[in-house]
Formats: sequence, structure tokens, C-alpha cells
Amino acid sequence: MKTFQYFKDKFRSKGQRSALELTEERKLEEYSGLDQTTKSLSSESFPRSIPKAHNLRVFSFSELKRATRDFDLLLAIGRSSFEDVYKGTIKPADGKGEPLVVAIKKLHNDSVQGQKEWLAEVQFLGVVKHPNLIKLIGHCAVNDKREIPRLLVYEFMQNKSLDYHLFQRAFSPLPWKKRLQIILGTAQGLAYLHEGLAVQVVGTYGYADPCYLRTGHLTVKSDVWGFNVVLYEILSGRRSIDRELSQAKELLLHWVKQSPANSKKFISIIDPTLGNQYSIGAAREIVKLADACLLTSHQRAAQDE
Repeated sequence: MKTFQYFKDKFRSKGQRSALELTEERKLEEYSGLDQTTKSLSSESFPRSIPKAHNLRVFSFSELKRATRDFDLLLAIGRSSFEDVYKGTIKPADGKGEPLVVAIKKLHNDSVQGQKEWLAEVQFLGVVKHPNLIKLIGHCAVNDKREIPRLLVYEFMQNKSLDYHLFQRAFSPLPWKKRLQIILGTAQGLAYLHEGLAVQVVGTYGYADPCYLRTGHLTVKSDVWGFNVVLYEILSGRRSIDRELSQAKELLLHWVKQSPANSKKFISIIDPTLGNQYSIGAAREIVKLADACLLTSHQRAAQDE
């Protein structure tokens, strides 16, 4: 199972996102010093910024329209205020064999965050190779109208996303052993991004480190904070923000702090769908790890720890 994936928890409307997330989005849009290069890029300059060594396929806009039946909403597998993701089929690179099933992300033209994400993912995902990281197959940056639709083509996750397995209650709960495997795989994927590349990749939208919100600067420790949020989601079976719950419970990190690992109330934060099929000792260790990710930036553990 691909355990580290870029679609997680992004596909919510602005009405469903927290003030924290909306504040982060506004900061990204207002942080113009970082955006000038991206904003000034024309449809012709985008492809030139992608090193040929990445070996990514370059798709035409018309190819991806056909692949998604003109971006048919019935093929949509994720939507948000700045991007949509569709399931589609493309021809193999050599034109031979069966069509390939892919996920096609279409970033909105009016989204500053989308511009930055497109360029960052093409530059960085094009060179990474790790069993726990989703593979970027190719991109598109020019359409028939000479605009910049900014599309990304990924391998399709046959096992679906972590979000799907944790929060789709109509399906069987994710077993405890599988959750532990996902935690390990996610940590390995992030550690590779932080330590295994010449260029470091940091920042996952929606899981913001408070230090980033204060300073506007992302570091590798910012992703460690986001990893903490994912740990608690896996342990509790709850989203980081759930507006259907009471105010006292809607923010996951605030809620779990009321039941620390050494308290009698600790078991109340464990996903009830697990029943008794989990190790309380391992659960306590996961929380200790998660809490180490919550420390201030200079005290926070590195991802490979």
C-alpha cells in the first residue's frame, strides 16, 4: 500500500476547513515574495523549468481531456477549492499494451497555492523513487488556449488512500497491524524526502506547524509536526478537524490532550472500531512519538528518529 500520498484530507470545501487552514491559505497567497517567480511564469516558460533528467512524460491538454472524458465529474475522486483529481486512462509511453489507469490532478488557474504546488511536485516528485511514495508519471502545462491549466498525472492508488480506509465507515475498519505498517511506511517515506534527496522537500498543506504560521518559513521539522497529526488520526480513527462533533472535540489535537498516555482515560482516544484488537502498550508508544513531534521546532525529533 502506498502510505505517503499527496491527496490526503485536501478535498474539502472552504466551508469544511478550519480557520487555521484558511489562515494558512491566506498567508500563502499573501506571501508575495515567494510567489513572484511563479506568477510571472508564462505557459512557455513552465516546461523549460523542468530538467529533462526527470524523465517525466509531457502530456497535451487534449490528451488529458480524453483521459478523463472531458473531466467528467463521475470520474472525480477528490475535489477542493484549489484542485480536482480525476481517475483516467492513458496510453503507455511506447503506445503498446493496455491503457494505464492513472490519477490526474487539475490545479485551478486562479490558485497561487496551485501554481506553487504544480512546480514543486514536478521538480521534486520527478526525481524521487521510494516504495512508499506515490509515483509522478507526467505533467501538462500548456493547453490549446495558451493558458496554464497545470495538470499532474500520478500512478493510481489501487489500495486507495489512508483517508479512505480510516474514515469510510461503510467499510471494514483498518486492522491494528496494518495501521502500524502504515505508520512505519509513512515515516520512511518522509525520512527519504528529508534526508535522501539533494533538495529537501518540506510542507504539506493542511497540517501546518504553528511555527510556520508565525514566521512564514517551512523547515523539515514542519513536516514532523504534520506527521504527528497523521499519527493521531491513525490511532483514533478521527479526522484532524471534524465539524460534526462538539466544539470540545472537533479539533483532534486539542481533544487527545485531555487523555494523555499515562492516564486512565487514554483508551477513550483509541478508534472504537478496533474493539480489543490492539496493543495498549504500542498505542502508548505511538502517542509518545506523536508528542515528540509537537515540541517546539528546535526540540522536535528529526523524521528519521
